Amino acid sequence: MNFPTDDYIILLLGIVSTFMLITFFALLTRSANRVQNLRKIANDLGFEFIDTAPEKIISPLQEQFPLFVKGKKRFVRNILQGKTELGAIKFFDFEYWMTINAKGCIQQTILWVAHQGEPLPQFSLRSQNWLDTIRRPDLAGRPFIISGNDSKQVQSKLDNKTIEYLDTFAGLNIEAASNHLVIYLEDTKSSESLLQADKETYQSLIALSSFLIKLLSDRE
Repeated sequence: MNFPTDDYIILLLGIVSTFMLITFFALLTRSANRVQNLRKIANDLGFEFIDTAPEKIISPLQEQFPLFVKGKKRFVRNILQGKTELGAIKFFDFEYWMTINAKGCIQQTILWVAHQGEPLPQFSLRSQNWLDTIRRPDLAGRPFIISGNDSKQVQSKLDNKTIEYLDTFAGLNIEAASNHLVIYLEDTKSSESLLQADKETYQSLIALSSFLIKLLSDRE
């Protein structure tokens, strides 16, 4: 049996090293471009931009939403923060590491509104997928899955016009508890679309959060 010579091994190592360097610098360039884009979006929106923040910045969310205690080595980056008539608002990239099933690092862009009015109903709303129709045939025909302590209250507010509006944001996960509203993409693989979003996308999400808070704050 012929074994590879030292020259072949060196050549192979060189090719692998070159590929890894190219990938590394491509990721650095992509990250730098994203930060530059987010700085511009923050400026256009009149928001403040912060590169990184300690995990404790999301401690109010960790007390209410399971997403923010997932995995290990959690990071909060690329924060756009400002204020609206309804409360403080933040967009940020949330990263966490999952070792189970070799998922590795998962990154999602989050919209968080800290509502300054009455507490919001506690619920989670997401678009229905094909697995839901298999697991729960009784849900067939419903565009959304709603769960949580106040799901019936939220369901009662979803008239046809509201459902049509929410359906334009298909794939988003919407959750509320206490005075906090969070919006993010349900499918982590699809989060790329939010990571590369433009100013108009951020504006539409701000408008969505404002609509939801006004809708949910109506106790009639």
